Parts: sequence; structure tokens; C-alpha cells
Amino acid sequence: MSDSIIFKQRGDDISISATGKIPVPGKKDLLLEASAILKEITDCQIRLADIKSRSKDNDSNKNDVHSKLVQLLITIRNHYTHLLLQFPTSCLIAVAPTQDLHGSLWKHCFYGQIEEYRKSIRKCLKIIENGNANNNSGGDSNSKELNRAQHHLTRAITSYAKILGDGIAFYSELMLKVEKQLKYIRSAYTKSQSNLQLHRKKKSRSNNVDTVEVQIESKNAYLSQKKDLLNSIYRCLLYLGDLSRYKELNKSENGSEEKVYTEAQRYYERASLIQPYNGNPHNQIAVL
Repeated sequence: MSDSIIFKQRGDDISISATGKIPVPGKKDLLLEASAILKEITDCQIRLADIKSRSKDNDSNKNDVHSKLVQLLITIRNHYTHLLLQFPTSCLIAVAPTQDLHGSLWKHCFYGQIEEYRKSIRKCLKIIENGNANNNSGGDSNSKELNRAQHHLTRAITSYAKILGDGIAFYSELMLKVEKQLKYIRSAYTKSQSNLQLHRKKKSRSNNVDTVEVQIESKNAYLSQKKDLLNSIYRCLLYLGDLSRYKELNKSENGSEEKVYTEAQRYYERASLIQPYNGNPHNQIAVL
């Protein structure tokens, strides 16, 4: 189609004829596919909760349980990423009108684990603190408990650091993919506007009314996509800021390094540039 505007909205090709409306190709198929992915996420989360529940009553095969949990979390993470990158926002709202996909991804794949490790670290630190205070009267049993607590603390801090590192790598990659999409639609929109200007010069004055309508329609579609993609980048920056802040706190709990929040502050500042009137990044910077 020579007189067409074609740009991409999260996996959905939108073709606008120079004298027509925007079609919605395969909208029903997109809705069915998105619904199926959301159902698979729910099923994975149910299996995840079941494995965690059964593992509390059984200390054996810890490595096998951990492997299963990790695989399920990766599957859930991949499903959320697929939805966010490959489906139009209108489609996601249609199948999950009340669900915040970015928030769900963060909560189920990262923040839930982060809270578990932080709780475990606090528990170990409390045992060690109490044990040191009663060191003179505890004898061998107190010494053994302290050694166990120190061993668990070292493992928890190491595992926690790995989760934070994985999170930073994940959100950095996700943000790059979204930025690539944003660059693509900007380029495609600019090209489409140039094509429409040429089209207007070729057509008669009466037909130019239709061309102007298409220009307005394509601009609105572009601005909507741009807003959604910028919001995704904003959310990635917030989570990167949080993860970087947790990483510095973990260093101090390990007693190895002084806290330096430069990286976290940089992410929050970038987020504030995208949404300057949103108080969240400003509040996080103040906390630092």
C-alpha cells in the first residue's frame, strides 16, 4: 500500500490508508491470546504458592524445590514481559481492566522475594545480637545457635544480592526494549506525516479533507502509544531506583561497604523528568 501510514504498537501493526479509517487487525485473536497468557500466569502463581506451602513442612530436597520456584518465576516474568511488549494497551485494558501489569510483575517476580530475604536477614541479625548479649551465659548451645544464625545470614545476604542483581539486569533490558519501540514509532510517525504531505499535494482540494482527518487520527494514535511507552520507561526507572537502593542497604547489612546512593538517585531523577508532577521519584530522592 503506497499511501499508507504503518507503525507498531506493542506487536500490533496499525495500517492507516490515506483515505480511510484505522482497522483493528485480529483484535479478537489478540484478546484471546492475552487472556490465555493471563490465565497461564495465574496457574503458575497457584503452583508457586503450592510448592512454597508444601516446602514448609518438608526440609528435604531443598535444592529441587528452589529450582522449581526459580523456573516458575522465570516463566511468570516472561509472560508479563510478553504482554507488556507485544500487546496494545487497549487490548490489555479489555482483558484485565483493573490489573496493573507493571505492578503485578514487580510484586510477584521481585518484591515478594525481596521481602522474604529482608525478613530472613532481620531475623538472623536479631538472633546474633541477642546471642552476643548473652554470650557469657549461653555455653555451647548458644555458640551453636550463633554459628547457625551467622551461616544463614551469609547465605541470605548472598542470595538477596543475586535477586537484586537479576532485577537490575531484567529492568535494564526491559527498558531498552521499550526505548527501542519508542524510537521506532517516532521514526514511523515522522515518515507517515511526510508521506501524507506528499499525498495532499497530489490530490484535489476536496480529497484533502480526508487526508487531514487521517493526519489527526494518526497523530492521536502516535501520542497514545508514546504516552504508554513513556509510562513503561518511567516504571522501569522507579524499580531500578528501588533495586539500586536495596543493593546499597544490603552492602551495609553485610558490613562490607559504605552506602552510596548515586546510582539509585540517577534512576529516580530520570523518572522525575518523564513525569515531573508525580511525587513518587521526588519522595524517593528525599529518602536517600
